[in-house]
Amino acid sequence: AWLYQVVLRSPATHALVSVDPSGHVVGFIAVTSDMHTLERTINQAMTWRRLTAIVVFLFFHPGAAIEALNRIRFTHYMKKKYPPIFPAILTLGVDPNVQKSGQGSELVALAVKICAAEKLSVLYVDTKVENNGARKFYEKVGFIQLAVVVGNVLFAKPLAN
Repeated sequence: AWLYQVVLRSPATHALVSVDPSGHVVGFIAVTSDMHTLERTINQAMTWRRLTAIVVFLFFHPGAAIEALNRIRFTHYMKKKYPPIFPAILTLGVDPNVQKSGQGSELVALAVKICAAEKLSVLYVDTKVENNGARKFYEKVGFIQLAVVVGNVLFAKPLAN
């Protein structure tokens, strides 16, 4: 829970929700204008207690440990290959009952507007290689596949300023 608090409180993060006519949340998106700054913010919030809890969790959940290591390798690749300001979609979710109704596309369009208003030239997102639904969705809303790294597919969407 602390990680989400740090991410959502960061000035570089914007969180948006989609609500149906009855007031129920049916979708959400979180986007950061700079992934590298957000990563530094998370590292500053890391305490020995939190780090210990993470290590213990990963010890007892080897699958999660492999995922975490792959994520670190992916992040390292991004830092070397891409610009110092790295705007990215952190998470996107839409209620399965309303998927394919345009909710996800609307949330992405709002995230694009936010990044364009901040004079950013590109928006990135990544997903797992095996997540075919997400891959097709991002291509449908204008993202271009850039690379496949450590089980993740990296996409970019040029922004009009």
